[in-house]
This record gives sequence, C-alpha cells and structure tokens, in this order.
Amino acid sequence: MFLSIVIPHYNLPKQLLERCLQSIAQQCMPEEGYEVIVVDDGSDNAPAWILDTFKALPLKLILAEHKGLSETRNRGIDEAAGKYIMFLDSDDSLQPNSIQPCIETLRNECPQILRYQHKVCKKEKDFLPSKKKKYKTSNTISGAKYMEESNLFGSACLYFFKKEIVARHNIRFIPGIYHEDEDFTTRLHYHATSLIYCNAVIYNYCIRENSIITGLDEEKREKHIADHLKILKGLVTFRSENAAHCDIQARGLNRKIATLTVDYIIKLVRYDKSTKEIEDICKRELAPLGLYPLPKESFSFKYIIFSKLANSFIGLLILRILLLFRK
Repeated sequence: MFLSIVIPHYNLPKQLLERCLQSIAQQCMPEEGYEVIVVDDGSDNAPAWILDTFKALPLKLILAEHKGLSETRNRGIDEAAGKYIMFLDSDDSLQPNSIQPCIETLRNECPQILRYQHKVCKKEKDFLPSKKKKYKTSNTISGAKYMEESNLFGSACLYFFKKEIVARHNIRFIPGIYHEDEDFTTRLHYHATSLIYCNAVIYNYCIRENSIITGLDEEKREKHIADHLKILKGLVTFRSENAAHCDIQARGLNRKIATLTVDYIIKLVRYDKSTKEIEDICKRELAPLGLYPLPKESFSFKYIIFSKLANSFIGLLILRILLLFRK
C-alpha cells in the first residue's frame, strides 16, 4: 500500500462528507495503491451509508468512541497501511485530479515530507477547480531547514508524510487540546531529513460557521489561550531535551517557537484582552519560558517590527490598536 488518506469525522452534515469523498473519487488513482480511512469519532449517527455510496473507493470505516480530533487522527495513523499518510478533514475536499503529480514525485524522490498548497473556501464557488499551473517542486532539504527558512504553517492537512517517521519518533497528536497540529507538525519537520515543496494547489480548506475554529464562546476562547500556552511549554521542553542536535534543527525550532509566541500574543489581542492584561500574561507566562521579551531575530520583516513593538507596553498598545483595527 502506497498512500493512506485519513479522514476524521464527527457529526457533520451528510453533504460535507459526501463532497469530501467525492473529491477523492475524482483523483484517478489506481485502487490498489491507496486506501481511504474514515474514522468516526462517536457521531450520533455513524456514516455507514458511505460504504454503499462509495463502493468504488478502497474505503474503510472505523467506528470509535468520542474522544476528540487528536485521538481520531492518532487512530487513523495506527490503522494506516500506506507508506505515506495524508490527512483530509471531512468538511474539506481535494482539487479534482490534483494528487497524481505528487504521487509521482513521492515514488521518484521518496522524501519523508511532500508539502503542497491549499486554497481557502468560504463559499461554494470557491470549491471550483483552480487554474492549472505547471507543476514545480523545490530541491530536497530537511524539515528543519524548511522551518528555519519559512514560517511553518501548522495545519496537518498540507502534506504527505511517511508513516515510518512518526512511528520511529513516536509523534502523535496531544489529546484533548486545541492547536494540536502545531505540536505535531513542528516535531515532524524537526525530525524529517528530507522535504520537498511543490506548487500544486491540492487542498480546499473550508471555513464555515460553528466549526472548531469559528464557533468560539468565551469559555472556548480561554481554552484556546491555555492550550496554545501548553503547546509552547511542550516545545520549549522538547528544545531543551534535544539541545545537542544539529544547528539547523536548533535554528528551525527556535524560529517556530518564536512565531508561535507571536501568534499567542496576537490571540490575546483578538480575544479582547486589554494591553495591561497582555503585558501581565507575557511577563507571567512567557518570560519564565525565555520567550518574552521576544528574541531579537531577523526571521522576517514582519517579525522584526512585531518583536520591537511587543517588547514594551507602548508597543503592545500600538499593536493592539492596529490588530483590532484590522479585525
């Protein structure tokens, strides 16, 4: 088995999962080369109908107890028989006939990670096929080198990765928290010795009302903040435990932790914390971890400006005004 497509599912409208699976059926892949694993996270009504509706797909439906997205994805990893795994959320979809060039790259180059692009879809028209462009790939680098040179986007749904790397390093999603992708993808890229980036737009990322990201009340906002901090603490510990590793890994991890710290401060602003509250939280929670003041690094022009502002009360006040103005 070459590829396992893992789809976590929980209490979604039928048409969304149907759209998701239909997009896989449009990929023109040989049936013997891949499998589709739908892991249902204890839905009120398990989607057993998919086995009849999509008989042409090499489909496996796993019915699990409700434990959340992390445990559902971990179950998918455990069940996967493919050399490579990709995640596809059940409310998202794939661009028509978009995977095959990537499959050829995976077979020819055998990278541990192959990253691809996505498009954000807010309306039905956004799911229409993107304009085709000539397929191009980067040179092979390490995952750590990619983190050193880029702001690593945390979503677990934007790449193919070898199952053996997560098995060897015991990389799993942390149960029961938001931002579990950020921890998983950081550790995966840290350990990956080979990564290729391609320009193919494969993934349709759906933004809808009442999703995990958009349906946030006050209690969920506070949990988002607490879980984001938990991820930061975990990665700081991971960094100290792996301090003897190579310089590229250290620099890549440092950049990722710094950008996650920036995201944390932005989240405090967007979740309506006052400037004084933000400064107090930074000094109380981030400073003991060595994350505040933000390190003086030239990761990007935006980072340079943000860090200079965030490291003082007046600067935080200016940032808060600017971010709320753009909200």
